[in-house]
Amino acid sequence: MADQDTHGRAANGVPPNRWQRTPTVREALPFTPFSSIVPFNPGIIPAPLVTPSHGPGIGLGNHQQVRQVLQELSAGATSAEHASERCQKTLRDVQQLLRPEHLIKYTFKTPRNLAEPAKPSTKRASEYQPPKLSAFAQMALDQTVIPIRYLTPESPKSKPKPLANGHAMKVEVQSKLPTPSSDVKLPNGQRTPQAAQPVQQTAGAQRTDYDKTTPYSSQQGKVLLRPDELTPAERAQYQYVDDNSVSIRPVVSSGQRQQSDVAVKSLQCLLDDLFEAEEHLHSGGMEGDVDGLLYMVDLEDGPTVVLQPATRERLDAAILAVVKVSRSDEIPVDTLIRTQKLCHSSLSSAVNLGLQIDEAWSTDDTRDWTNRITEAASALLAARTLLRIMTAGREEQQLQSEELVGAILKLLNNAIEVGLVPVIEERSFIGEKVRGGDKPRPNPKFEIATQNRDALRVLLNSVTKTLRLLGTLLSKVDIDESALSSTVFTAKALIFAENATNDKDSVFGIQSVESMRKSAMDILGRIFTKYTDQRQFVIDEVLLSLEKLPATKQSARQFRIPDMKPIQLVSALLMRLVQTSATSTSTALHLHSRTGDEEDDHEGSDESEDEDAEAASDDDEIRVSPSKPRKASDDLVTLVKPLYDAATADASHIIRILTNRALTTSKNSDEPYRKLLDIFTEDFLQVLGSSDWPAAELLLRMLLLQMMQIAQNPKNAQASRNLALELLGIMGSGTLQLQIQARNAAHSLVTDASTVTTNLINTFERMESGDFDNGTLLAFDGPYRVVLEYIHARDGGSDAQLQTARGLHLVQWAHALCGGREGSMESERSDGSGRSKDLQGKLRSMIMSAQWLESNYDFPSVPTAAGRLAAILVTLNTTFCKAFNHVLSTLLNALADEHPTVKSRALKSVITILEKDPSVLDRNKTIMQHIFRCAEDKSALVRDSALRLISKCTSLRPALDATVCPQIILRSEDPQVGVRKTATKMLKDIYLRNEGIDLRSIVANACISRLRDSEESIAELARAVMEEIWFAPHYAAQAQHEGGVQTKLRFQSQAALLVRTVDLGEDVSNILVSLFRDLLARSKSSADNAKVCKTLIEVLSDGIIDPSDIPGSPSQDAILETLAVFARSCPTFITASHLERLEPYTQNLATDDDLAVYRSVLTILRFTMPYVHTLRSDFLQKLQTSLMLSMSRLPKPEIAEVASCLWTIDGQLKNTEKLVNLVISALEKVRGLIGQPLGNDIKTFNRICKLMNIVGQFGRACDLEAHLGTFREKLALPKAKSVSELAIGILCAFTGTGQVLAVREAALDAICATCLRWPKQYLRPEVTRAFDLVQKERLPSLEHIFLSGLEAFFAAQELPADRQEGRDGAPTGREGLESTYVATDQDGASSALAQRFLRDILRQALASCDDLALTATKLIASILQQGLPHPKECGPSLVALETSPNPAIAKLAFVEHRVMHQKHETTIEKEYMRAVQHAFAYQQSVVGSVTGYIGQPTASKLKLFWDVLKEGKLKVRQKFLNNICQKFDFEAADVRIQDARSSHLDFVRFCCGNLAFFEYDRTDDLLLLLAALDKTFATNGTTVAQAIEQNVLLLNLDALTDGDAVSHGLANGAVNGSTSADGAQLQVYATSSQVLLVVQETRSYLQRVWNLQRMAKKAKGATKENSKAPARSSNALAMSESYLSRIEQIVAMPTTSDAQRAVCKQFVDVMTTDHDVKVPEEDELVGEFDDATTNSETASRRSPSVTPTANSRGKKRKSTGSAGTTPRKKARPSLAKSKSGSKALDEDEDGEWA
Repeated sequence: MADQDTHGRAANGVPPNRWQRTPTVREALPFTPFSSIVPFNPGIIPAPLVTPSHGPGIGLGNHQQVRQVLQELSAGATSAEHASERCQKTLRDVQQLLRPEHLIKYTFKTPRNLAEPAKPSTKRASEYQPPKLSAFAQMALDQTVIPIRYLTPESPKSKPKPLANGHAMKVEVQSKLPTPSSDVKLPNGQRTPQAAQPVQQTAGAQRTDYDKTTPYSSQQGKVLLRPDELTPAERAQYQYVDDNSVSIRPVVSSGQRQQSDVAVKSLQCLLDDLFEAEEHLHSGGMEGDVDGLLYMVDLEDGPTVVLQPATRERLDAAILAVVKVSRSDEIPVDTLIRTQKLCHSSLSSAVNLGLQIDEAWSTDDTRDWTNRITEAASALLAARTLLRIMTAGREEQQLQSEELVGAILKLLNNAIEVGLVPVIEERSFIGEKVRGGDKPRPNPKFEIATQNRDALRVLLNSVTKTLRLLGTLLSKVDIDESALSSTVFTAKALIFAENATNDKDSVFGIQSVESMRKSAMDILGRIFTKYTDQRQFVIDEVLLSLEKLPATKQSARQFRIPDMKPIQLVSALLMRLVQTSATSTSTALHLHSRTGDEEDDHEGSDESEDEDAEAASDDDEIRVSPSKPRKASDDLVTLVKPLYDAATADASHIIRILTNRALTTSKNSDEPYRKLLDIFTEDFLQVLGSSDWPAAELLLRMLLLQMMQIAQNPKNAQASRNLALELLGIMGSGTLQLQIQARNAAHSLVTDASTVTTNLINTFERMESGDFDNGTLLAFDGPYRVVLEYIHARDGGSDAQLQTARGLHLVQWAHALCGGREGSMESERSDGSGRSKDLQGKLRSMIMSAQWLESNYDFPSVPTAAGRLAAILVTLNTTFCKAFNHVLSTLLNALADEHPTVKSRALKSVITILEKDPSVLDRNKTIMQHIFRCAEDKSALVRDSALRLISKCTSLRPALDATVCPQIILRSEDPQVGVRKTATKMLKDIYLRNEGIDLRSIVANACISRLRDSEESIAELARAVMEEIWFAPHYAAQAQHEGGVQTKLRFQSQAALLVRTVDLGEDVSNILVSLFRDLLARSKSSADNAKVCKTLIEVLSDGIIDPSDIPGSPSQDAILETLAVFARSCPTFITASHLERLEPYTQNLATDDDLAVYRSVLTILRFTMPYVHTLRSDFLQKLQTSLMLSMSRLPKPEIAEVASCLWTIDGQLKNTEKLVNLVISALEKVRGLIGQPLGNDIKTFNRICKLMNIVGQFGRACDLEAHLGTFREKLALPKAKSVSELAIGILCAFTGTGQVLAVREAALDAICATCLRWPKQYLRPEVTRAFDLVQKERLPSLEHIFLSGLEAFFAAQELPADRQEGRDGAPTGREGLESTYVATDQDGASSALAQRFLRDILRQALASCDDLALTATKLIASILQQGLPHPKECGPSLVALETSPNPAIAKLAFVEHRVMHQKHETTIEKEYMRAVQHAFAYQQSVVGSVTGYIGQPTASKLKLFWDVLKEGKLKVRQKFLNNICQKFDFEAADVRIQDARSSHLDFVRFCCGNLAFFEYDRTDDLLLLLAALDKTFATNGTTVAQAIEQNVLLLNLDALTDGDAVSHGLANGAVNGSTSADGAQLQVYATSSQVLLVVQETRSYLQRVWNLQRMAKKAKGATKENSKAPARSSNALAMSESYLSRIEQIVAMPTTSDAQRAVCKQFVDVMTTDHDVKVPEEDELVGEFDDATTNSETASRRSPSVTPTANSRGKKRKSTGSAGTTPRKKARPSLAKSKSGSKALDEDEDGEWA
């Protein structure tokens, strides 16, 4: 085709072939080799078709495509740069086809009528010029050698015979044709017989001879057909047929030809029989014909002839056989139409069959139904026959009847929607199976269907086959819009039918149904592809039906994809539709291929305007305006941009619909849209990176864009942002999963040495390293090319899904090459501009022709793994995957959001990402900083979520443990219980993951500190954690009696850790003692714990001698201190050998270090010696001597230990005289100082204090009563009744006010110590006077000694006898039982002390929050545990102490209060109002705060008190709420103001603050409280408001009834005017207003924060809902901050009269107008019915802390009315107009965040 000039004419002047008329078969027959074949069948040669724009290229397919290919080959032949590969390959193919051994030689005799042709004139011969060949044709001619022999005609006298139309003809003497197997590959993928191709008959060196010897005038046998050109009128008689629709019949063998003849003959015979039988029936024959082919039925139109079922099968098989061999055109049209009528009547009889199942059917009913099912399947067979005729390739319009199509659709619709869909949706049981519930009832419909499964499967298969044929019809034939709509609805009904989740619950089986649904999906895809104007309709219909989808992932995902998890069928459908939008359809291809020709013809054609107009009318579907030629790059943009924009628009529309619906529903909603969005997202991510589904990335990109916009806009509702953040986390995780897949795929291909695989691996490695250039990706042989070759290898041209995938890949490739926007060419910005432009041209060719790439370029075969890796690489470089860093940044920025639910959701999304790929932490160092900031957030929810995220990070990256440990330890002290629990568990995990002793020590210390947590659950958790980290790891070694080196090293490491922990301080030691005692007594593994303790004691004991045995070589004093912990907690585990090693350390006290060692040794000896009875006497004597010699150098604490040890030693040595002499010596010296002035000599003070300490400690530790005589004798006190009495008498002489304070302290301490062993001495008058004097003087030091002494005494009464320090033991057995009910001195002393000093002790506890108050609280707890006081005496004080800022005090008070409440609830509840007043006074005087809340998050100060009430009776709790509201009542005249403050205002503020932040477990508690607050406000507010209106605002009574007057008065009347009230009265009014405003603000806050706006208005009465826990608003934190801010504004004491009047006006405004009630406008009332979305959100009740809009207007309250009743409130106006969103979004999106 390259031999035409620029004006569209041939080089020889002859018009191009497109304007030549194609000869008829009869005209062309004489010039063909077949003219001698008799008989002649016209079917041998395909009928030539005439088109207005194409020449007679029979068998050439698309003429323009062929010409384009030849032009490209010619360009390649003349260009040295491009000639190369393609031209040489094509030339070799041509030469191969023309090889002589491959050609068939035909020899024909010359017909007589042509034997002597007339010689043409010389002139004409001289005018003939050889045709000008194209460059490629010339190359083929010059390089191809074919021997040609010319035949001589038998009769030289033969003359040419003119044709009927007068055209002359020349007969060709010889022609050579290739073999039938040799065919030519065309660009459209068809293979055309070479016999249909024009063959060049001269070649090479023979060409010159031929030209000379056989000129045109003398070419014997050469025939040239020169038809006249047609006029427009003649040309109008021809029908235009698109080249793509021309069916080229393949060349068949003789055997195939014979089989096709048989098929045609069989069909004709069958049709003849049918028509004969039909005529017989119409002529009045029997109801059934004699051969059983037809029968008569009565329809609405009358009797009709229909086919028998067997006949339908025969007819369908016969027509199918003819269609397969492409011989349907031999059947006359009338015959086919008549056949269609028979099939039509056959299916019409079954259109309205009742196919539904009734559960009440009898056996006969079921049989009838089965027959109907069979009849419907048979009717579908007739429908398939009709569809075969319609799709057989016949061009007659009468065969494509819309009536027939409509009938087929009706039959299909009835079979699907009535017959199949209900059966598909039936399940084996009615109702859902509930675990533990009743077994569901069997489904009778399911049983009927199961029993007749075979008949139903026949119908199912028939429908499936019919749907496939219907899809073929839709692709080939244009049908009307109504039929299209019907088809869409039918396919949609099938697609959205809910299939079962398992085969047991499905009549047909899951995959059988899925196969039919895939056929329905294919129909929608074909409609979407061909009917572009219906695309929006198809998408909308699919999206509108989404609510029918199952919301469970198992039910939804049944579309199987090779090597992937199943997805939703609808997900696959949506992706296919988007891919189709990006695929160039046949119409688009035709358009672009014709455009150039149209322009050429317009510019250079000299044909008449009429002909041009006629040609345009023949091609109505192509209307392209002429335009100037474009550059190749511009052409690519023009071609790609509409396709890319269409796909993007469809994807955006789909995502917008999905997200908009999901945003208006919650996960808990009945509507499935929220869950479906999750399922769709997961489906798209599932196939992300698949070569077959590139639309997944485009859809995810649109979703990502929308979610980013929602998440980044702080004005959006929290629920919407939570949804966006959740999906961002899921999509980010999906991106990481794709990266992981790429790594795995690249790793698996390392062993593959092919070029394709090597290049892909290199590309991926560059991507990973960041050294990646888009040029590699976009290269012609890059990943995109690999993907296309991989798709083509699996496609074969028949898979529509793969074709759409190929189309979208090409469009994305071209779009990326073009820079993503029109006119922005990446090639123009790069150095390789020429190469890029060449690539753009190639891409354009690939888009225009699906076979262009295969026809022009070879490519190695692509392995499956390489194809998948290439698709992943392409996807990783798309916008969606490249946005990962932006997604992560958005999530991290959301961690700083002001809303806690948003922060928490963002944290969980970050967790989702980190779980997928922990390496994100390594690449983004700032992640941990964001998380740490959230860990310190004000919201407990955010802090807890941050901790969980930190836990996930450390589990993925253990190296972070040391970094995050300080933050976790800080959170282990969090005020929120849940956060502390999470932190404690995380500490355990960190400890077990790390072996370093430093980190383990820090973690262990943090866990130990939680052992004394105020929350018992935390303390218990800490005990369990300590057991798990310190003891449990050693159980296995102990059980197996391992004694190896590893076991020893583990215990030595544990001992080193213990030493380091104990070295932190005495408080830690005391905690560990309590811990070890609990683990050895109460733990389930106490036996194992004991074994571990014994082993550790051995290690520590060995470490005393050689500290280097313990890692770190700790000091001896640290080791001994650790050993002392075991001695105190488990003294029986220490043996005599252990103690004997300690004796040297009791002899040297030269330094402070020696004292530390000495102190630890003393502790060990004191606690263990009573249990060790095998010590040697010499060791005991040495030890006794050492202890007594060191007495003078020991400080006070150690003397108590020495006294206990010496008394224990004396029990074995029996030399008590030494102790007696020691005590007597001390008493003598003390007694000698009685009455003597002590002066200011410090040494004297120290000496006498030490002596008193010795007397007191030995009096406590030793029982010297047996030596009373010795004391009487040496001290000259013959009347002394006991040694203790004697000592007490001497000591009491130093407790008077005249003594030095230090001496008094020592004497009082010694008295308390002695009385601890001898309780009877507490009752001595001089002791009582000494204690009374302490209470009178209230000196802190003396009070502390007094309280400590009593606390030790009462605490000793609580412990079992064997746990009391300083006692040798306790009686057991019968002796112990007898002593249980015998009154002792302790009992009498306890009762007397409690009765006498309890009030003073309570005073001291409530006087401060320091150690003195803690000691007093402990003492109160001990007294209460013994049941000594009445509950009323301590109850109010305990409630007050529960509000103490000292956690230890609060915990002690809480524990005792809870026990008291459980035992004496009816008694103690009467004192609760007094208790609240005590708490208020305690907070006001001691803490210095009258607010009722503390901490962040805000908590009630009376929280512990409320927790106790919640454990009790409902009536008690509600009575308390009523009573406390009644305490708010006041009389304005009684309001007292001191120091510019009102005590009643402070009390109300304190109480309201507590009420606002109580944790309510029942809705009825809140409703009662709201009613009580409302009553209080109304009762007191009415009076105050009237007084203010009359005395301050100067409004008369008449004005009070007019809302406008009131408003006017509030606004203008008294703003700046004078008032009649004086300053004092105005201040009282202002204070009263403040009180009531606080009450109203609290009521409004409670109503809003607990979502009780509607319930508060309901009638009273207990309902089931009221007993449930209320739901806190998701915005509770923001509401709390607003409430606190508002309260601060209200209680700010006004100092000026103007400020006081402003407070009064504000109160009157609140009293007059209720801003909490919404009053809709009239148009809104109408809009409620018109716009459900706008009015679905009911505005929450508002208070002054929620500022109304500018247009809001309130409703006036009645300012008059009886006291005690709630005045009616008029609501504020609706805010619906200024709000957006829905209630579902604002209140409950993620329930777990509320």
